[in-house]
Order: sequence, then C-alpha cells, then structure tokens
Amino acid sequence: MKAALRGLLRRLGFEVTRIPAEFSAPETRRTVILRDQRTQLLVDVGAARGGYSRNARRCGFAGEIVSVEPRSDAFRDLVREASGDERWRCYRAALGEVDGSGTLSLSRRGTSSSLLQMLPEHERVAPGSGPAGTEEIEILRLDSLLSRIGLMGLPSFLKLDVQGYEGHVLGGATAAMEFVRAVEVELSTRKLYEGGILFRSLVDKLDDLGFQPISFDEVLLEPGTGFVLQFDGIFIR
Repeated sequence: MKAALRGLLRRLGFEVTRIPAEFSAPETRRTVILRDQRTQLLVDVGAARGGYSRNARRCGFAGEIVSVEPRSDAFRDLVREASGDERWRCYRAALGEVDGSGTLSLSRRGTSSSLLQMLPEHERVAPGSGPAGTEEIEILRLDSLLSRIGLMGLPSFLKLDVQGYEGHVLGGATAAMEFVRAVEVELSTRKLYEGGILFRSLVDKLDDLGFQPISFDEVLLEPGTGFVLQFDGIFIR
C-alpha cells in the first residue's frame, strides 16, 4: 500500500522522503547546520539573557560566541550566564547601519523591546507587551565590532532577534556577511513596528546576499485565528 501511494504521488509530481530524526527539533537542526557549515563563530544578536547561546553550547558547539544585547537588565543576566566560558564574549549594544547611539524603546515583555516604535497591532496580538520606558544605548556595526575584537573572517552563524531592525543590522555588516555561512532571523508577516521590514523584503535581501531558506518555525500566532504573525527562518549560503 505504501509503495502504491508513493508511486501515485510521484506521478503527480511529488517525491516522498523520510525526515531524519535529527531534524525533529529546531535546536537539533541548528546544531546540524553549525556542524555542516563548519562554523567557528556564533554571533547572537538580541541575545536577551543568553538562552540561545547556552543551548548552542549544550548541543556541542565549541567555537567562539559573541552575544550582543542592549537592555541593561537582560545584559546583567547574560554576563552571568556566560561567566566561566572563555570563548563567550558579551557586549551591551544594539547593531545597526552606523556606529553611534540611539534610544531603545523598552517593552513590558522584554524581548519585544526595539529601536523602532511598537505599533498598536503588536500590543493587540501580544497582550502585556506595551511600553515600559526607554534606555539610551550604543549602536555598533557588526563590521566594527568583529574587527575591533579580532574575529572578522571566521566562518560564522548569524542569529538576529532584533524586532524589525534586521535590515539595518545587515546594512552594517557588509564585510562580515562575506564570512557568514548561515543566518537565523525572525520574519514578520504583518507590520508590528514602525519602519520594520516584512518577511518578503527580508527574504529578498538575504537572497541578494546569496542565502536560501532551509527551515521555518512559528513564533507568534494571532489570538483567535492561529494565523502566523512571526516565524523564525534559517538560511544558508
């Protein structure tokens, strides 16, 4: 029966394949990509309290980690999480197109904080994410940061969780992107921040840089409908 079904699907233009067990969870897929792309540097932008990078360590990544987080409260926890790991460096800053400073709009849901203004639509679909003040922060280009600390040129995995600011970060990473093997980025189907880039434009931008998508996972669903408003995508060169 299974063989007959596969044959029918092939005649209809579909190919049936078994998904390996190692791709059953997002964390494991990232581990496989880090390994297969021979990554030596993980750049965790919007690192929050360090959970993403800590998971990479638990999954066996032994290379250099650079975690960048602008929020003061999250950064304190990030530094504690990275303590004792000589290959894990933490920087309190945001990344952008130019070196300078800016105002971070804080959210009651800390991971929703952004250099962009949150739109009412965001608060509607994510209750409890409203404004919670501001902080003045340093803004760095990724090119500046990696050059300053001597890590420019390593095969890299770039993770971006920057709440609509992805295009600006890529704009300040012209040199660094030459060495990036994979990018993980949050993509939005609906505008949740003023001036935020939507997924079609971001996918096109990554395509122009030579990256193709290989994995997607939902992040934020609209209450009541289940429509996907944000999802994570992994792209490889």
